[in-house]
Amino acid sequence: MERNRFINKQQNQPQKAKFPTLSFATHNINGLKSNPDKLYSLIDDLKDFNIIGLNETNISPKDGKYINNELNEGHIIWSKCDPIKKKGKDMALYMKDKWAKHIGKILNPTDNILYVQLIFKQCSISIVQVYMPPNDTQERIEVAKFITDQINEYKNNNNNNNNYLIIAGDFNAIVNKHQDKLHVTKQWNNNQIFNTLLDNDFIDTYREANPNKKEFTWSNGSNSTRIDYIWLSSNWTNELIHSSIRDAKTVTNSDHNIVTCICNTSDIIRNYKASTCARNNNERLIFDYVSMDNNK
Repeated sequence: MERNRFINKQQNQPQKAKFPTLSFATHNINGLKSNPDKLYSLIDDLKDFNIIGLNETNISPKDGKYINNELNEGHIIWSKCDPIKKKGKDMALYMKDKWAKHIGKILNPTDNILYVQLIFKQCSISIVQVYMPPNDTQERIEVAKFITDQINEYKNNNNNNNNYLIIAGDFNAIVNKHQDKLHVTKQWNNNQIFNTLLDNDFIDTYREANPNKKEFTWSNGSNSTRIDYIWLSSNWTNELIHSSIRDAKTVTNSDHNIVTCICNTSDIIRNYKASTCARNNNERLIFDYVSMDNNK
């Protein structure tokens, strides 16, 4: 009820408010090299979303510059390209311009990790876009270590509770074999990093918003699983409004669906609180009496 009340309130609010919500999506796009047009199709389908994380772009930053030139109101941060090219490599983060101008730090330690920190006057929002390779143990360990380091940094340096963390991407694993897999089997690939996230009170956005729903983000035709996630740090608990899984078949023709979430930022980002925006966006009619004459 609170979420519905907030959504209705935001819809009735003046559109000049810059940051009433953060709408975030993550998607394994399964390569852009042969068909970059599906990126434009994705951005158009998610035109109301502020930030979109992309996995398996298979495209270098050099090629990405040409794609950036075609964008009207956003900017893409591309991960570095591994000279030893493998399928399933490279990542990206698309941001609307009003968010991109707040970028304070970018880290890209491997092709499977892209970190971007947004800095505001009152808070910072860190986004970690990751890809867990299904068959490379060493690279999975590297990704898990980076996530663990970010969690520890969040816990140790968040005395004022004004640092917010988002961890998203393709984990190639499931949390619960009964809810996140179509066919329940004895063998299922759980990921230890999920235990670390849950032990530190991180929020699985889709499951938080849909506790009893059974939907999947990947399918091979015979089996389906939910292996793409958006996790939020615990201080987002009262700010999560909505989370869903959207079909991407007609958008990017990927075998992965799109995971989305919407969070309230009106009480987080200074000068953009709902009350402040309501006061500042009210139009006033002012009569210029000094310039009045009988004709006017």
